[in-house]
Amino acid sequence: MGKFWIRKFISRVMEIILVVMLVLVFFAMFTTLLFRFFPSGVSLTEILERKEAGVGKEVERKLLGLDDGGGSEPVAARLSQAYNEVKSKVAGAIVWGKARTGMSLYDRDAIQTLEKSTAQIRFDSRNYVNLGSNTLVIIKKIEKNRAGKDRRSVMLITDGELSGRLDTAKLEITSPNAFTRLNTNYMQGLTTEFRLSINPDQSSSIVIYQGEAEVSAQGKTIKIRENRGVTVRPGEAPHVVDLLFPPAQLLPGDGNVIPYREQPPQVRFSWEATAGATNFHLQLASDQNFKNILFDRRLAENRFMHGNLKKGVYFWRVSSIRDGLEGRAGKVMRLEVKQSLAPPPLKVSFPSEIIMGGSYVLHGTVARGSTVFVDGKQVKADAEGAFSCEVVIKPGMNLVTVEAFDTLGNATYRSQYVQGGAD
Repeated sequence: MGKFWIRKFISRVMEIILVVMLVLVFFAMFTTLLFRFFPSGVSLTEILERKEAGVGKEVERKLLGLDDGGGSEPVAARLSQAYNEVKSKVAGAIVWGKARTGMSLYDRDAIQTLEKSTAQIRFDSRNYVNLGSNTLVIIKKIEKNRAGKDRRSVMLITDGELSGRLDTAKLEITSPNAFTRLNTNYMQGLTTEFRLSINPDQSSSIVIYQGEAEVSAQGKTIKIRENRGVTVRPGEAPHVVDLLFPPAQLLPGDGNVIPYREQPPQVRFSWEATAGATNFHLQLASDQNFKNILFDRRLAENRFMHGNLKKGVYFWRVSSIRDGLEGRAGKVMRLEVKQSLAPPPLKVSFPSEIIMGGSYVLHGTVARGSTVFVDGKQVKADAEGAFSCEVVIKPGMNLVTVEAFDTLGNATYRSQYVQGGAD
């Protein structure tokens, strides 16, 4: 009976082993057929990892299935600067990735800046375009004439704002309702500085600060020269107008230091109201070149109160806008927001001898603008911070107290016992 069960157990084990082997053989055959008829691709995770690692454009296009077999593709431009959140997308791809400073841009690649973000695209060392916040552009390849000297770049903008300087290259920009051709002539010293913005009503505003441009809309082409601009609206023929001069910037003054004690201060910005201006463009940045912009807004009034500036150095500028056309910005102004918890300096000349006669004159100096109290009574200091007052001294020991408060509320105390003599 025992031998029967042993043989039955061995038989079952052999059957299980045979089944497992058959399953493995079948899986191997299935995997071979699967790879033969359905070649493996690259996962989305691997694509993103290789994209962040900075793979070449040709490899990236193959990973995304966009290679047309045309060989190496020429670089159209490079992303020379990227601040805060800047995204990029390869031509024909769905996935947006993080843009990298120095990355190459090819035909039909896209760059997008988000809120409080800026970027710069360079076609070469002499020609560049700046992207403002919330801007989306598509790059086109550089084309040359037969002589190989005159280069022409093409760009499409759907939202946001572009500005830049062109020295040797010509740039054509397609925007809602308008086509702009920016001209240069290096041999004649013709450099073009421009700004192009897409307005909320989907009109396009083009201004030329230096050089010239041609704008085509509604079947009409017009030429724009220095310090002039045009706004192209749907269904309207474009017409050129003069740009407004920058307003005089009043507060804060250049180099002003704005102190605070605990909470960030209320900083008031103000400038003269330019005649004819419909609104103003105020920008605030942490750098003098306005690459890292912290505040960027168009305002209807010639003033603004900012209540959330932390300690640090800031730069600000403002420009006048008339019907969507923005003139040159005014002088770049520097200001510093500085936290101050130090008590104001206070010097008091207490008497060292016995005071006879019932009173004496106390002298002292304090920081300019501070408020002084002597024995609880306010004493006025002059413009240099010097103060004096008569102090009544009774016979015996008298405690004389001097208090000084600066404009932030920081306080300094000085006190001393003064001996009063009997008459």
